[in-house]
Amino acid sequence: MQTLPHRAPLALVLALAAITSVAATAQTPAATPRPVAIQVPAGFEVIPVALPPLVTFPMLGNFDDRGRLFVAETAGVNLDEKELDAKRPGRITVLEDADGDGIFDRSSVFADQLAFPMGAVWHEGALFVTSAPGLWRLEDRDGDGRADSRAILATGFKSTGNAADVHGPFLHPNGRLYWCHGRKGHEVYQIPGGALVSKGLGARIWSCRPDGSDIQVHAGGGMDNPVEVAFNQQGEMFGTANIVHGTPRNDAILHWVHGGVYPRSDQEPVLAEFKRTGDLVPPVAFIGHVAPAGIALPRSESWGAEYRNNLFYAEFNTHRVMRLPLQRNGASYRGATQPFATTADSGVHFTDAIEDADGSLLVIDTGAWFYRGCPTSGASRPEITGGIYRIRRIGAPRPADPRGNAIAWKTSSPESLVALLGDPRHVVRDRAVAELARRGDAAVPALTSALGFRSARRSR
Repeated sequence: MQTLPHRAPLALVLALAAITSVAATAQTPAATPRPVAIQVPAGFEVIPVALPPLVTFPMLGNFDDRGRLFVAETAGVNLDEKELDAKRPGRITVLEDADGDGIFDRSSVFADQLAFPMGAVWHEGALFVTSAPGLWRLEDRDGDGRADSRAILATGFKSTGNAADVHGPFLHPNGRLYWCHGRKGHEVYQIPGGALVSKGLGARIWSCRPDGSDIQVHAGGGMDNPVEVAFNQQGEMFGTANIVHGTPRNDAILHWVHGGVYPRSDQEPVLAEFKRTGDLVPPVAFIGHVAPAGIALPRSESWGAEYRNNLFYAEFNTHRVMRLPLQRNGASYRGATQPFATTADSGVHFTDAIEDADGSLLVIDTGAWFYRGCPTSGASRPEITGGIYRIRRIGAPRPADPRGNAIAWKTSSPESLVALLGDPRHVVRDRAVAELARRGDAAVPALTSALGFRSARRSR
């Protein structure tokens, strides 16, 4: 078990900083469950955890603090932006593991009538979702398991219906929500206030506070489609991006630095939208014509030293989940990718990788419905409806109560919460930071005391 001195300084600093409608088109009927053979390295196992009819055409997802998995699902149809806006066939499905065996056994619709949902994150009792034209906050106010309130927090992001538009959001350790938008064009204003944030064509990484205020541009460039981002324990941001080079096509893994400007080099009119003080920022790794999608940077250390600081991402075109051990390279990182999970089944298209609280990795297969803007897909095969799989290391330690649901969060003292910042369970550490931030000024003495103690120890 790791102790407070190993974990506390960054978590303490982050915690202290945090203080300062048209009827929906019916989903395609679920096909017979179709588990597929996925090859993983020796010492790992693959377990199907959600197949039809629990999910159909899942794409991207995330857990809440109770362990429910919220999944952005499509209807298995290829429509342009006008048809999507009129029919709104997308939905968010919530999966539950009622008996705690790691396999989902209940499914319900949390929200429907969404144009093309492309991700979800739970925060402060609400679900934040991207779906053209922007970022939404969905709430279940009466507790029946279905969203009965929705508000748009950021809008003005154009779409063409080919999945190269808004993706996310993702919760940074600093408490802000981040999301991605491709090279489609945007005109974004603060809500409320009406001040113009940005108008242009280039792809960008965006952020705002959870109430939708203070919309900012983090970084951007000329690539076609940044899909997802993930954060390491220092808060640095990494992401997948499609078509960072146009001829020949080359997708990439990027280290998104604040204010950074990134290729494509053949999109000079787009790059001219950005303030540049030097060369374009190079990628961590070029990865070929693979259509990278969801990304995860696991923080559990249950897989051992070989997998520490490994980035995992889904490749749509190649039917693979890859891993990239990150290596420091000056102020940034470099790395070489290698296959982690593969299948010979052409009906499989991986779209997301998600770390669970126990250290295992969920991978999402959306099936074979999608072809719009994706020449490698050829044709739609909506009878192949996808599924979700868990990859775990055989014999890896599984923590008790990995989400800390047995902890009395609301009544714990600030000192007790500070102690949890050194807990070996990464979800518990995150919840401790969030709860300390919620306490506001009342948590400052405990935090500053702990930071002061650490500083004194280092000075001796």
